[in-house]
Formats: sequence, C-alpha cells, structure tokens
Amino acid sequence: EAVAAGCHPLLPRRLSYPEVIPAAYHDACLYDDDAALADKLIALLSKPPVTPPRGLAAAMQRYSWSRLTTDYDALFAEYGVTR
Repeated sequence: EAVAAGCHPLLPRRLSYPEVIPAAYHDACLYDDDAALADKLIALLSKPPVTPPRGLAAAMQRYSWSRLTTDYDALFAEYGVTR
C-alpha cells in the first residue's frame, strides 16, 4: 500500500519481496546485506525528494484491496466461510 501511494521501497532480498516487486525494479528497491542497505539508504536520502522508480506504484496496484476483494470472497465461498 505504501509503494502504491508513492513511497520508495528499500527491502531485503532475502524475504518474499522479490516475488512482490517486479524484477525490473529489484536493483533500485532490494538489498542483499547491511552494507548494501547502508549504501542504498545513503543514496536515497542524499537526493530528496525520494520517489519510487517510475511505474512501480502502478505495478503495486495489483495488491489493492479493491482488486483483491473479489478473489478473497471467492476463496472464502469455496471453503464455506460466510459473512
């Protein structure tokens, strides 16, 4: 949600983020270790305003609640969960 709203992500590659962030944005948004985190953070903070890479916010819209509610409703119905 934060990325979709325009925040620049800086995330560890070791978690599930490579599956969430499109591959085209991995170099700008993911880090491998503490040294890379420090380098990327310094670079981001040295040149405000910080904005996400072009197109990333739009790519994250696939996770918006308005798009996922139908999927969740179908999944709940499949397992007999009702409101």
